[in-house]
Amino acid sequence: MGVGKGTDLRKKIAGVLIGIFIAVAVFFAVKDTLIKIAVEVSVQHVTGMKLRMSKLKVGILKPAVKIDGLKLFNPEGYNDKILIDMPEIFINYDPDSFFKGEVHLIEMRINLKEFVVVKNREGKVNLDELKMIEDNGNKKVPKEKNKSVPGLRIDILKLKADKAYYKDYSGGAAPVVKEFDININETYRNIEDLSALVSLLVVQTLAKTTITGMANLEINKLKSNLKNVIMDPSKIFSGEKISGMKEILKDVTSSFGESLINSLEVKENKEERE
Repeated sequence: MGVGKGTDLRKKIAGVLIGIFIAVAVFFAVKDTLIKIAVEVSVQHVTGMKLRMSKLKVGILKPAVKIDGLKLFNPEGYNDKILIDMPEIFINYDPDSFFKGEVHLIEMRINLKEFVVVKNREGKVNLDELKMIEDNGNKKVPKEKNKSVPGLRIDILKLKADKAYYKDYSGGAAPVVKEFDININETYRNIEDLSALVSLLVVQTLAKTTITGMANLEINKLKSNLKNVIMDPSKIFSGEKISGMKEILKDVTSSFGESLINSLEVKENKEERE
């Protein structure tokens, strides 16, 4: 091989390596932005509402995702802009699942700060605008709107939620505002798609309030999306709760026994006097 040919070969190899390096550098520079856009588009496709995140960071060597400042926005025509405010979300994911065309999240932790249900001046409720909800059983959502993100699976979801609000502007004056401390701290398993995740957030939050009745909401469609979701048994009957229940039952039994004895003594004394 001549000197000129050897030099040309080295230049070609160097060019290929530089090209690979640039491609990798560009990928790592824009991957978070691309994934952020993909998530926002997917959620809007499923819910019909805009979603924005202030920051999304995806780890490659350490398969984890950190999301800050996630907000789901109301459609046009509502005084309040935000439906859901989640300051922080953390995810552990399975990187191998992406090569199978799936999105497998091993664990997802959600911190939900505020959940706001709004009835506007025309009497429309923002949750009725969700694509997964049928319009009070009268008007069905077209089938193409019920599509979710294929291949999404969440093994464990840990949900913390602080407050829920109901704001009614239909009276025409200042809104009637109801605030609820929901204080959710629960774990769920086996969430199979994005529709189930959104439904879980809505249903579990509303279950801690009286908003469903006040807003005349129809959420059976959302509940049907949760048929395979289960609550972590450890959150239902933890050792501390079982021990606490035993103490409560012991106190109740003791109080009942004392009341029964006192009643018998009163009755006996009464009979003696007679």
